[in-house]
Amino acid sequence: PDVLAAWVAEMDFGLAPAVTEALHRAVDLGDTGYPYPALEQAVAEAATGFWKRRFGVDIEPHRVFSAPDVIEGGRRAIVHLTEPGSPVVLHPPVYFPFYSMVERAGREVVEVPAIQDEGGYRIDVAGLDRAFADGAGSVVLCNPWNPVARSLSADEVAEVVRVAARYGARVIADEIHAAILYDGRSHTMAASIDPDVVITVTSSSKAYNLPGLKAAQVVLTNDRDVEVWQEYFTPDKVGVGTFGLVANAAAYA
Repeated sequence: PDVLAAWVAEMDFGLAPAVTEALHRAVDLGDTGYPYPALEQAVAEAATGFWKRRFGVDIEPHRVFSAPDVIEGGRRAIVHLTEPGSPVVLHPPVYFPFYSMVERAGREVVEVPAIQDEGGYRIDVAGLDRAFADGAGSVVLCNPWNPVARSLSADEVAEVVRVAARYGARVIADEIHAAILYDGRSHTMAASIDPDVVITVTSSSKAYNLPGLKAAQVVLTNDRDVEVWQEYFTPDKVGVGTFGLVANAAAYA
């Protein structure tokens, strides 16, 4: 009774009441069929409203696409939106499924280990520069940084985006923990630095403990990315759960 269990990736805090209500309503309505456009639109509108309120970033709802989870969203981004065959940079320590994500995308991992000093961990930007110069086509930027538990400063995010842009590479920004900030910290969406360079993958699943419902968002702020994604990811290939969309819409709203 006096223990609050906390597994590696989820918490026993219970669901937010708004999410509970939305899921109960979906069950009462028998809304257990395939996902449908109006529901995906509701998620996109709720998510963009949340990002505007919380991060001060304007993103149009038509740029928000569904994926089963952030790892799968990232894999799809690597396969479809980066230079074919190009290696992918990771900045360890990072969430270990990033490695299998890159492997399943059929790409080579290039490690640029973080620099650790008195201030903690920081991205090795010079190392990124060398990796891109050697042919890497993208970097998976984890911010807030799991497992380091740091929210990168706006300058740090900008450095990563700009070095990628210099080589025509892409930044795949995993921002799934962005809503969990302490001590008055703010989150800088990488796409706000250069929307054409960045692909954002995120979800409300970490902040609201919804990962089992299988719904994440891929945010495409590059017009060409939108065209490529829409052409390939027809409804039969999206693979999200209806309840995941219901819960994400409620959480973001």
